[in-house]
Amino acid sequence: MKKIGILFGQENSFPWAFIDRVNQKTGGEGIVAEAVRIDKVIQGEPCGYDVIIDRISQDVPFYRAFLKNAALTGTGKTFIACTIRKNSIALTAKPGSW
Repeated sequence: MKKIGILFGQENSFPWAFIDRVNQKTGGEGIVAEAVRIDKVIQGEPCGYDVIIDRISQDVPFYRAFLKNAALTGTGKTFIACTIRKNSIALTAKPGSW
């Protein structure tokens, strides 16, 4: 089963409406959407999501590290505010270091 996670902060309308709509459309078969749950992050281990929709990492550096690990360990796509993030690693790189 494919898993879509949405990573968000205090906003309360869009994330839950998105989760409900995806789960309604798929009927829980083949694809499921949920809020991202982070228990612990171990470098080099997959997070369990096939797609992560990111709505908060621009404000919380820890989430950027989590998303980098997810991208490097096999999460298929990472989105930011519903647009594809081309290079999540460059967001935290120091100017001139790339």
